Amino acid sequence: MGSNYPEETFFLSNTMFMLQQELIDPRNSLNLYFKVF
Repeated sequence: MGSNYPEETFFLSNTMFMLQQELIDPRNSLNLYFKVF
């Protein structure tokens, strides 16, 4: 359970970063999304 916490935190911060990028440039956000996943 403790080992999952850092991954979830990273995922949440990554998602927030992608949402911010999407406001700037939607296409750039999509590129980041497919690079990470």
